[in-house]
Amino acid sequence: MKNKKTILLVDDETNMINMLGNLIERKGKKALIAYTGGEAIDLYKKNKPHCVFLDIMLPDLHGVEVLKKIQEIDFGAKVYFMSGIVDNTIYSTKEKIKELGIIDYISKPIDLTKLMAIIETL
Repeated sequence: MKNKKTILLVDDETNMINMLGNLIERKGKKALIAYTGGEAIDLYKKNKPHCVFLDIMLPDLHGVEVLKKIQEIDFGAKVYFMSGIVDNTIYSTKEKIKELGIIDYISKPIDLTKLMAIIETL
């Protein structure tokens, strides 16, 4: 069963992800933080968070690989991609991210108002 108060944040940008974690915790949710794809998969298995905010470019695994592993654990996982990739790659098109099973795509630098609005609806 998913923990509705837990959010998994996955990004290798330490300062940014720690700041987001602090903001989420101030909103009464628990923030789990992973700096690599491997850590994210392990944390997802152990904690079954309500949703995941996942960077595309991680030091060990590509975000799509992490997504697929999470979906093997929980096909209905709620995953949002976060990335600074703003060109015309397949990951920046709404159609492609929906095909992958991603709920939404959040561009970096992260719009905190948008992120907090998403978190408020969880």
